[in-house]
Amino acid sequence: MVGDGTKILILTYVTEISIDDLASVQREVDQIWPWYQNIVEERGFSAAGISAANIVKESFTRWETRNYTFIYEKKEGAWVQYKRQPESENGVKA
Repeated sequence: MVGDGTKILILTYVTEISIDDLASVQREVDQIWPWYQNIVEERGFSAAGISAANIVKESFTRWETRNYTFIYEKKEGAWVQYKRQPESENGVKA
């Protein structure tokens, strides 16, 4: 759900791009969004997310997943992507 309680449909996919390279991940998500937008609208949602997951092998049996979710909301008939503020290394918004 978005902060106001709006339900959100989220697509999660695996990318080979490092989550640290958000500009490249954003370009990849920009290619996915037109296709996914149709699905979101067909299902009647006014909010959606695309979560890019990057899998890093830790050991033979353990995997670590890093992901970043891009959030979209339909406002006044147009889809808008939320822009997050960058975080510093300690996780505090800059």
